[in-house]
Amino acid sequence: MTLILMLCLSFTALTACGKRNTPENSSIAPASQDNSETSIIEVKKEEIVTQLYSINLKDYDNGDVSLIPQYHRGAIAHITQENIHSYHGGHHPWLGDSESYIATEASNLVPDEYKREDGIKIEYLKVFKKSDTLGIATIKFNDDFFYEVKVESSDLTGGIFIITQIDLHTFVKK
Repeated sequence: MTLILMLCLSFTALTACGKRNTPENSSIAPASQDNSETSIIEVKKEEIVTQLYSINLKDYDNGDVSLIPQYHRGAIAHITQENIHSYHGGHHPWLGDSESYIATEASNLVPDEYKREDGIKIEYLKVFKKSDTLGIATIKFNDDFFYEVKVESSDLTGGIFIITQIDLHTFVKK
């Protein structure tokens, strides 16, 4: 007898850090000609959200841009006025594009096989919110976990994006 396993995931919108129950239905059906007997087994999964990095860009509005900590491939760097002038002079246009910025600056989060020369392979990166001052994307390569990365820019950063939050979402069977 051959068994076929089908998974159906159900996700809800993210609300806060912590634990959440996520239902997952698994259908196991015998591979008979009429397929008349089907059993449904419900398996519960718990989503655990761990905040790996967070800054509030608004806390730096009245300060010097060089004081803003900038997540840079797993290290902390700082933007300088020279970076802003260079960006406005046409150098490094990716600094003002949220998708390119996340693919490059968060590339330390993924193994080498999921990277291209200059960052994360685009098929593993999904941007679901994008504007001139905000970008939110997920980096996902399997059903066990994914990263959610938020970038923001402001007048102070001269339009250059900065990673302001990285959350790790993991799913464990209950």
